[in-house]
Amino acid sequence: MNREIDTSEWRKRIEAERENKDNFFGSGHPQSPIRGLALSNFNGLKYYRPDPSYLFELELHEHSENYACPYVPPENWLEIAVEAGEKNYEH
Repeated sequence: MNREIDTSEWRKRIEAERENKDNFFGSGHPQSPIRGLALSNFNGLKYYRPDPSYLFELELHEHSENYACPYVPPENWLEIAVEAGEKNYEH
């Protein structure tokens, strides 16, 4: 597991991920946390330079017990109709 890591490729991936994040944040997308006046002034986030001393690799091992993710897929979601207002049930 002690192989040499290409830090130049690692830096390129970090920079690409940051650029994608900045583009998304500045896009005006409804899920972007940047809104209003801040959006018109947004020029990207401020990042630290990538530091290879924080780069590490870990060996992953499969867990000995089977584990099912508790995520329920959308096709199994229960839809509930919600309505606001008042109803009068007098006859």
